[in-house]
Amino acid sequence: MKQSTQAFRTRLRTGIHPLYNPWRHDGFVLVFGLLCIPRTLPARTGVIA
Repeated sequence: MKQSTQAFRTRLRTGIHPLYNPWRHDGFVLVFGLLCIPRTLPARTGVIA
């Protein structure tokens, strides 16, 4: 089992683009999510903004 896990991790890491930045990705997802929340809350509560 350990060999297959190690092989999977190796393949996964080689498939990631060298310019990929996990912090930038997390920041984008956080900002996008925070921008979406106010837009969806009025639709759920029936309040028109």
